[in-house]
Amino acid sequence: MSLIDELEGMGAINSKDALARLMNKTALYEKVLKKLPKELKRADEFLPSLASGDENKAFEIAHTLKGVAGNLSVTPLYKTYSDISDKLRGAVSGGDTDPEGAKKLFEDILPLQEEIISCIEKNS
Repeated sequence: MSLIDELEGMGAINSKDALARLMNKTALYEKVLKKLPKELKRADEFLPSLASGDENKAFEIAHTLKGVAGNLSVTPLYKTYSDISDKLRGAVSGGDTDPEGAKKLFEDILPLQEEIISCIEKNS
């Protein structure tokens, strides 16, 4: 089973959507997916940023991960990091924030994120 098939089977990616953006170049998509674990390491700074009260940095991390996940059609991560970004957007716009809500969403997605990372690393 290919990496793409395995991630698709987990419900972690929408390969049809991603491949359409990449002109159906499966090898290129797999190559880019294999870089995802390195990108997701940024998440290691998310909780410490929230704990220290740096909601702006936490927002930037979530927003970056939202973009990475969205570009690769890693749909569950994209959705969650979008929701986290929405909860922290006030940190950059001067509005209200919901750091506890953002923290809960982040903690809830971590098991799936780790499963995705493990799957990719196993297939690299």
